[in-house]
Amino acid sequence: MPPKYTVVELQVTKIRSATQKQQIERGGSCIYVADRLKCVGNTDLTSLSVEKVCEVSAIDLLDFNMTVICIYRSNDKVSDKEFLGKFEIVVDKISDLDLNCVIVGDFNINVVGNLYSSNKKLTDVLSAHNLWNLVDFPTRTTVSSCTSLDHLYTNLANGAISVAPVETNISDHLAVRGVFLCPRLQPTVKFAYIRKFNNANNANFVRSLDSIDWHELLSKYSRTTDKFTSIINVIKNKIDICYPLKKVYRNKPELSWVTQDIKDYKLLLFEITNISKLEPNNESFELLLADMNYYYDFIINGTKQDYYTNSIKTNLNTTKAMWNVVNRERGKHNTPRLDFTDVVINSDGSKFARSACYALSRVGRVVSVDVVRACYFATVHSLLQYGTELWSRAADWERAFRMQKRAVRAIVRIRSDETVRPHFKELGILTLPCIAISQVALYVRKNLSSYATHGDFAHQT
Repeated sequence: MPPKYTVVELQVTKIRSATQKQQIERGGSCIYVADRLKCVGNTDLTSLSVEKVCEVSAIDLLDFNMTVICIYRSNDKVSDKEFLGKFEIVVDKISDLDLNCVIVGDFNINVVGNLYSSNKKLTDVLSAHNLWNLVDFPTRTTVSSCTSLDHLYTNLANGAISVAPVETNISDHLAVRGVFLCPRLQPTVKFAYIRKFNNANNANFVRSLDSIDWHELLSKYSRTTDKFTSIINVIKNKIDICYPLKKVYRNKPELSWVTQDIKDYKLLLFEITNISKLEPNNESFELLLADMNYYYDFIINGTKQDYYTNSIKTNLNTTKAMWNVVNRERGKHNTPRLDFTDVVINSDGSKFARSACYALSRVGRVVSVDVVRACYFATVHSLLQYGTELWSRAADWERAFRMQKRAVRAIVRIRSDETVRPHFKELGILTLPCIAISQVALYVRKNLSSYATHGDFAHQT
C-alpha cells in the first residue's frame, strides 16, 4: 500500500535535446506531490537556481509547516567551489526565512571517507546553518569505488526522519527514501458560537418561564427522575429560544502599549495615594505624589508615542495604521474612509478635509512629527496628486488648496490664523500648485514623442 503522505523527488542526470546542429545533455530535478497534500512552490528558493551548477526545486507543505528542497548539481565541468558558493546562498536564504526544511539531491561530493577540502567546506556550511546529513551509507557503488553522492539534510529535530537506500534498477545511483514524523498543523478556528445575555433576552427568558404551568407539567410524571428530566428539557429549550447561538468571528488580539512596568508603577502610586490620605497635611507626601504623578505621565506618554510610532512605521498600509491609532484613542473600531471622489463630488472637499485633517491632528497627539508627515503623504498628498493634471484648472481647486494648508497646520499643530508657508519648506511638502506643475511636466516628458517638438521646416522670424 502507498504511504499516507507521499512526496517524490526525482533527478535526471542526462536528457538529450536534439536540434538541427547540436545535441545538448542536461540534468535537472523535479518534485511530485500526492493530490491529498496541500503545497505551493517556494519562489524565494527556486529563484536562486543556476542551471547545471545548482538547480533548485522547492515546495512548501502547508499542512506540515515544512519546506522540501531538491538540489541537482551537474558533474560536467562544474567545480566544487562554484557549486558550494551557490549552495551557500540557498541555505542563507533558508536561514533568513526561518524554514523547517528537508534538502535532498545529488551533490556529487563524496561524504564517506573523504577528507578533501570540498567535503570540509560543505560540512562547515551545513554546521553554520544548523543542518546535518542523515545519509551515512554509499549511494553509488562501482567495481573500483564506493561513494556517497546523494545526501539528505535537515534542521528538524533529531529522530524526526528515518533514511534508507532504495534500489531502483534504473540508475547507477541508489535512491534515498526519507520518512518524516511530522504531525499535521491544527487549523485555527476563526469563529465561535456565543449567546448574548442582554437585558432584552433576559426579559424574554423570564416571561417564557412564567408562562409555563409547572404543576400541569409535573403532574404528567410519577417518577422523580422523569420530573427532573422534563424540567431540564424545558429550561434548555427556553434557553435555545431566548438566547440563540450566533456565529462570531474572532479578531486577532491587539497588542497594548500598556506594559507591565506601567501597571506596577500605577499600583505603587495608588498605594502611596491611599497612605497620604491618612496624613492630609503632610507636605513630604504631597511633594512625593507630585513627582510620582509627573513621572507616571512622562512614562505613559513616552511609551504610547514609541508604540504608535512603531506601529505606523512598520505597517505597509500607512493609512490603515493611522486610522487604527485614531480609533484606538477614540475607543472605536470603525474606520472612516478617505476617497479621492470626496474632493471631486463635493466641490468644497468638506468631507475629505474633515476626516483627513481630523485624523492627522489626532495622530499628532501620540506620535512624532515625522510619523504624522508620513501619514500626510499616505492620505492627503497621494490623493491630491492623483489626476492633478486634469482637475487642477477646476474653478474650486483653491478650496482643495485650503484643505491642504489645513492638513499641514494639523501636522505642525499651529493655529488657523498663523501662516503655513514656511512649514511647507520645513516639512518638504509640495504645495498644490507645485504638484500640478510637476505632474504636467512629468506627463509631457513621458509622452514627449506625442508632441511636435521638431518640425521639418525651420522657424523664421
